[in-house]
Amino acid sequence: FHDATLYNCMLDILVSSNRSEAAHEHLAAAKTAGVVNLVTFNTILKLYCSKGDFAASRRTLTEMSDSGFSPDCATFNCLLGGAVDFGKFPRAWEILDDMKTAGIKHDNYTISTLMKLAKKATSQQEAERALKVLDQVEHLQIVQDEVLLNAVLDTCIQRRQHDNLRKVLEASEKAALEPSVQTYGVMIKGWSTLRQTSKCRALWKDMTEVHGLEPKSITLSCMLDALILAQQLHEEALPLFRKWQNTVEPNIVTYGVLIKGCGMIGDCKQAVELYDELKAAGLAMNLMSYSALINAHAKAGLMVQANKFLKEMISSGCPPNVITYSAMIKGYCIKGDLESAFEVLGTMVNEGLKPDTVLFNTLLDGCVRHSRFQLAEYLIEEMDKEGIEPSAFTLSILVKLWGKRGNVEKAFDFVRSVAQRGLPAFDMQVATSLVAAAFSNNSPALALSVLNEMKSWPGAKHGGGGGGGGGKGSKAAATATAATVAAAAPQGLAPDATLLGPLLTGLLSAGAAKEAFSVGMTAFELGVEAGIYENTWRALLRSLAYEKHHEELTELKGLITNSTKLPCAHILGQEDASDRPHHYQSKFGSRYRYDHAANDNRTFHNYNYNYNSTSNNNNNNNDKHVAPHASKSPGGFAHVGRRTQASFR
Repeated sequence: FHDATLYNCMLDILVSSNRSEAAHEHLAAAKTAGVVNLVTFNTILKLYCSKGDFAASRRTLTEMSDSGFSPDCATFNCLLGGAVDFGKFPRAWEILDDMKTAGIKHDNYTISTLMKLAKKATSQQEAERALKVLDQVEHLQIVQDEVLLNAVLDTCIQRRQHDNLRKVLEASEKAALEPSVQTYGVMIKGWSTLRQTSKCRALWKDMTEVHGLEPKSITLSCMLDALILAQQLHEEALPLFRKWQNTVEPNIVTYGVLIKGCGMIGDCKQAVELYDELKAAGLAMNLMSYSALINAHAKAGLMVQANKFLKEMISSGCPPNVITYSAMIKGYCIKGDLESAFEVLGTMVNEGLKPDTVLFNTLLDGCVRHSRFQLAEYLIEEMDKEGIEPSAFTLSILVKLWGKRGNVEKAFDFVRSVAQRGLPAFDMQVATSLVAAAFSNNSPALALSVLNEMKSWPGAKHGGGGGGGGGKGSKAAATATAATVAAAAPQGLAPDATLLGPLLTGLLSAGAAKEAFSVGMTAFELGVEAGIYENTWRALLRSLAYEKHHEELTELKGLITNSTKLPCAHILGQEDASDRPHHYQSKFGSRYRYDHAANDNRTFHNYNYNYNSTSNNNNNNNDKHVAPHASKSPGGFAHVGRRTQASFR
């Protein structure tokens, strides 16, 4: 036969069935018959890319060009898919550049392949580069292709791309979708990631009641997980499980989710009941379920029972992983039994498992909480030797460490050294920890300097505290333009209410009303004034009045009056300018007043902070800061045991 379509169909069958030799013979016949076209070249490219034979792919591209054919979107997608499948990411970016140069736009397959790259990427920067494709396409285009929708949602969930996740989910609400049960599950998981439990409930109702679809076990597990994250284990999750368990046969994943929920609230009794139930149903425990069961007991400090399940796990032929051992270590750290925690670490390392950042953070936090400072510094050295990059939580723990030891300058120096290395390990928790350490060491000027320090932090994520937009007077209070802000801190971390509130409180406690006023102005500039407690605003008004800062007092009253976020009548109605300011108790546990006259060698600087950013309202500051007079007699590593030290090294 001499028809190109027939030749190409036969070639595609041979390529799809991985019959390479026959495919090459058929290709030679097509060339002899003179029926080779672009589809022929794309089909044989699929064979080479599926095998990772990039040299043959390049020869085919050259031959295609010599034959007068230009690559189309299918050509580039084939090459891109092969590069991503075999982890050749630099080659993948080259292909995308060639695609752009050729003027060929991304299609759904291109986007799906880039989602695969984002999931496989070992660095967050490379993943974010792949995810930028979502900024170049209409979200409606994504939701109209169910396969692509699932790929995008799954990738955004894994990579914590909450902005893109929200946009795609909102687009799916506006589109006339008829999702499959699988897609319902992914959408429920997406809204759960965003802590929008009401959206999860609405999707479940739409699936089961409106469309009459019967959920699969994985969909049920997603819904149970959403309810558990909303702390509704007993109220909603378990009743929903009981309602559907006779219709949707539960598997070990479903039970694992429920046991994990028990661990989150410390309900070991319910966890054991579920364990007994799944064993009676003939289900075999797996890594996830065992780890969840061990974690439930470890978090409750029931280490005897946790060890019992660990031994059962090992004897059943299910080897523990880093997550399992991390749960054990965390349990011992909670109890203050750091010797046992390090013994578990030694066992884990001897089994060939490498500690990760989360595990090191758990140990570090335990050492700091129980004033084992030398042990904490040993861990820092080991992290560096193992090449483990510190996370934001690592930084906040180490800041607390040096703050407790009365060496707050070292805390600041360490954070600066991490910033100079360009590590993106910064978030608002690091900033609040620095402020707490400064105040607990009676250094209010150093605490105030954190706002400038934040401007130089590379790759920092913008925090999420405070309200969503200021009042009528907010813009008038700004001290710099948006252009100035962009030039001053192109990558910096903008403060939110979780930082500005405690900073303002600490400055008032230090008797520095004017400096506290400048922090208050920053809150109005950012529109996060609602995230700061009303009592804090009242205390600031009293302090300004008492110290006779009349101009600042008038300006602050005007901003509060014009704010659409603050209950101005409630704040101003209870403010009495004739009262001496109350002896303010800082959140950082430091009760003192800053005496300007007695400390004239210590000065505050006149900072102007203006950040062009938006934030979400959140004033949860759960850090418990310890006063600087804590014990400075750390236990050495000798107390842990020579064997553990040797095995860890």
